[in-house]
Amino acid sequence: MTEASERKGKRSQYRWVWLSLINLCIHLTDGLVTYINTPDLGMEANILVSRFGLGWGALFTANLIGFLCIAWMAWDFCRYEHVKIPARSWFDYYMRLFYGDDYKPYWCLYRFSGNWKSKLAMISYSVYWGLTVGAVVPVLGWILYMADAEPSWWHSMRFSFITALIVAYTALAKWIRDGYRSGSQLQEGE
Repeated sequence: MTEASERKGKRSQYRWVWLSLINLCIHLTDGLVTYINTPDLGMEANILVSRFGLGWGALFTANLIGFLCIAWMAWDFCRYEHVKIPARSWFDYYMRLFYGDDYKPYWCLYRFSGNWKSKLAMISYSVYWGLTVGAVVPVLGWILYMADAEPSWWHSMRFSFITALIVAYTALAKWIRDGYRSGSQLQEGE
């Protein structure tokens, strides 16, 4: 198995800053439309407010901590470069990356990989995109509410969760596909 390059890619060197700023804008917009629609937080769905009765301070703190985690995830996957491994398929690439060349196909069901750098980059990529796209749903829900155009089937909490899961798993597949393609280009170059 080949080693990952430690240098930063030219395209992605500061990409994490832009991704973090976009995410910050989403969270600030969410806070603004929440304040406009429910300044007393009576309609807020966040568990800290709806269940535990905490106010704006807890909501702000939770969003700040969440944003910092998301910015860290963006930094983590943006500085990662895929390991170029010749592989026959996406699954083969995934297994070689995390379990070595002499893997058994069923190892992914119960064995943990020691390749933490790649695993963390993959999870960061997936969770970042899931949470970012999922965070847009409540903002759209508030905007629809403000326009009195909220459809009866709309429940932003449920849609946000489902959207985040779908996007996270799609991003996971994309991350593996991109790594596989980098290894395919290595095979074609030989």
